[in-house]
Formats: sequence, C-alpha cells, structure tokens
Amino acid sequence: MTTAFISPEMLVWARERQHVKEEALARSLHLKAGKIRDWERGEAMPTLRQAEKLAELLKVPLPFLYLKSPPSVELPLPDRRTIALREHPAPSSDFVDTANAVKRKQDWYRDYRTSQSLPELDFVASCRVEDSPLTVAAKLGEGLRLPADHYRPAKSWTDHLSRLARAAEMAEVLVFSSGIVGNNTRRTLDVSEFRGMAFSDKIAPAVFINARDSVSAQVFTLAHELAHLWIGESAATDADVADEDMASSSETERFCDRVATEFLVPADYFRGDWESIADPDEALQRLPQLYRVSSIMVLRRAHEMGFVSRTFFFDRLREERNRTRVTEKGRKGGSFYNNFTSRNGRRLVGSIFESVSEGRTLYREAAAILEIKVATLGRLLERATYAKGA
Repeated sequence: MTTAFISPEMLVWARERQHVKEEALARSLHLKAGKIRDWERGEAMPTLRQAEKLAELLKVPLPFLYLKSPPSVELPLPDRRTIALREHPAPSSDFVDTANAVKRKQDWYRDYRTSQSLPELDFVASCRVEDSPLTVAAKLGEGLRLPADHYRPAKSWTDHLSRLARAAEMAEVLVFSSGIVGNNTRRTLDVSEFRGMAFSDKIAPAVFINARDSVSAQVFTLAHELAHLWIGESAATDADVADEDMASSSETERFCDRVATEFLVPADYFRGDWESIADPDEALQRLPQLYRVSSIMVLRRAHEMGFVSRTFFFDRLREERNRTRVTEKGRKGGSFYNNFTSRNGRRLVGSIFESVSEGRTLYREAAAILEIKVATLGRLLERATYAKGA
C-alpha cells in the first residue's frame, strides 16, 4: 500500500476546524482512536486511500494535508461570536462557505440595484451604539413599517418569524435562512458555532439566519442582526438570549441584544402584561405565546425590568434552558421549492428571475449565484412564470 506522508499539524488543523473529535473520525474510518492520535503525533502515517478519506471527511482538498502550515482563512465580515473564544477558535468550512455564499449573493444584488440607479437605503447606519436601545428599536420598527405591537397578529412563532422576514425584505433587506450549506443536505450548520450574520451595506444590506436553531431563537437572531444593520456594522454572531453570562460579549453585541429585546418585547407593553398576571410562573407560560418569543426571553425581560429577583431568574433560567433543549427544534424538511426560496430570500430570487427573463443575467451566472444546476434554474423559472400567469 502507498503511504501518504501528510503533515501531522495539518491533520490536527483540519480535524479541529471541522470540530470533529478523534473518536468520531476514527469511527468513520473504522479504526481505533489511537490510530488517529498516532497520525497526529507523526508516529505513523495513513495510506493514500486513508488520506483521501480523511480529506473527504474533513472537507479539505487532499493537497492541504501535505502543507507545512494551515492556510489563512478569512471571513468576509467581522467575527463577533463569543463562542469563538471558548470552543471554536477557527470557523469551520461550513461556516466560511456559507458566509462567502451570502457575500456573493449580496454583491450580485448590489450590482443589480446600482444598474437600476436605485438610491441608498437611509436606515442603514442611521443609528449609533451610543443611542438609546429604545430609540433604535423604535427606528427599526419605523424602517420595517411595523407598529410597536407587531407581534399581536402572529398566529404562531413560525408566522411571527415569517412576518418579520417579509417586512425586512419589503424594506430592501436580503433575508437568507438555511440550516445547510447551499443545497447540500449532508452539510448541516452547527448552531453552537453561529446563529446569524449581518452584512451591512447602503445598497444591499443582508442578514443570514441559521435555521437549525429553534424558531423562537431565530426570531431573536433576526431582530439582533437587523439591529446590526441599523448601526451599520457587519458581524457574524452567536446571539443567544439564553446565555447566563453576557459579560464576554462585546459592547456592540450587548447593544444589539438590548435593541432586539425592546423591539420584540416593548417595555411599555410588557409592564402592563406582566402586572396583569399575579403569578410569575403563569406569566412565563402565557407571555411567550403573546409576544411569540421564547420563555427565556420573557424571563430575562422580567429580570431586567426588576419584576423577579436574581435568584428566581437563575433558577428558572436553568430550568427553561433544559426544557427548551428537549422541546424546541428548528424547521426541517419541506419541499425543495419552499426551502429554495427561504435559503435565497424572496427578494433576491425575484430579482434574479426578472434579470434572467429580461436577458440581463445569463442562466449560468444566475445558477452559480443560487448554487443550483442550470436545468434546475430552468424548471424554477417555468414554475414561477406559470404561477404568475395563473
């Protein structure tokens, strides 16, 4: 058998980059974990066939495993994830590929709007971190043309998320939501690595939501990422209202959390709703259904406004975190066509279809942006034309 003299350092880098444990990698290769450790210490070398399998499992080109040092991997936006400092020092290829795909779509849409001589969007970077979160939340609502009690018509958490996303798209914000990389169902996104991204731009602002998260968490992430656009800052984030200790977050992240909280659960409304319910535990049952947010968000809001003690807050927080881990799941399944629209955003899809139909964008270019085959694009265009005609 041919021996593959790969770099032990590169094998460690590739495995840790994908957040794969030695034991899990060994199982995939039908080997004992000790064999992986031997390779990573340079005490043994895999066969060429094993090296090829390693490259496939770790999602890197085989030649990468022969390099002396890891290549530099840069995200197309600032990394504001606090989890990056704790568990994932380097972004995975799934994360990087998703961020770059969003950037390519944003670049196309910017060129599209520019070619039509459309004006810049006034709301982008219209606020500052020094502003009051209440003021920014109000401006966010104005920009989305939503009233302060925008949550009341929502029939469910999913409906609330859809309404917010549609409002953002009506305001010319590209909204992408997916739990996989491109259209590859085998490459699922890890919620523990990132929850969302914001790409600030005066012409083509965009946000991405990790759809592997629970629906209530996606609602918070969407509001958080929109807050980033209103202060004009791009970022990859792991915004999580369930975090017990927010001290490790940057000032900007804490500010966007406060804006999102005020936007989703307005203090003026919340005060009256909370005080109308005598029992705090009952309030934690009823108010999430009213505001269409998580029970943890309602709990944190009550604590911030002084309605519950610190002891009550932490006791219930741990209980709610354990409960939601079991009961809440992100949206899965569904038809390819519905998921396709969510992954690429209604505004982008509509604009690309229009541009292709008018001959301004080639089929090949459009298919590459949407990460699908040209034949699939043709079927989607036929479906859209039929639906429009009907």
